Amino acid sequence: MEMNNILSENLPLSILSGAILCICIGAYFYKIISKAHRDHQNKKRFKRGAQGEVEAENFLKKSGFTIISDQIPTHPKIYIDGEWHTYVIKADFLVEKNGKRAIVEVKTGKTAPSPTYSATRRQLLEYTCSYNVDTVYLYDADSKDLMEIRFELNGLIKKVQSFNFVNFVLGCFIGALISALLFYTYQK
Repeated sequence: MEMNNILSENLPLSILSGAILCICIGAYFYKIISKAHRDHQNKKRFKRGAQGEVEAENFLKKSGFTIISDQIPTHPKIYIDGEWHTYVIKADFLVEKNGKRAIVEVKTGKTAPSPTYSATRRQLLEYTCSYNVDTVYLYDADSKDLMEIRFELNGLIKKVQSFNFVNFVLGCFIGALISALLFYTYQK
């Protein structure tokens, strides 16, 4: 009889303890299932992205581009509180066509291939400022669309001009020649 009283008095405590245990077990499995789902979604996304890059490479070659390199890194600098910091960015492709070099960024999905999507737009702007190329392209692997991207910055259209070593040497030679002629003229 006393045992029944002890059980009945502690029954609400037993139910509460069991409920807390079930919640903890449920939360643990929720965390495991959520991580597995997230990992699966990421794997699908990366697989589709890699597939999109293969499709883009084939498209670019068929369109007359020469693939110079893929996953081409550059090391831009950013000035933060009095110090320069270097970081790495990697574009999907460095290509060339008709003597002009370009960066091609490949995107898949519903929002990322849009040049007006904020993350994509910022990435393309960073490429425009960081790579020494004539053009930046965005390739939508789902619609098979190659878009030339340019930015208007402070009223100017930003088109990065590539450094031409031959023109530089020629300019130095002409400058030296003019200097020598002026020097010779003033010596007389």
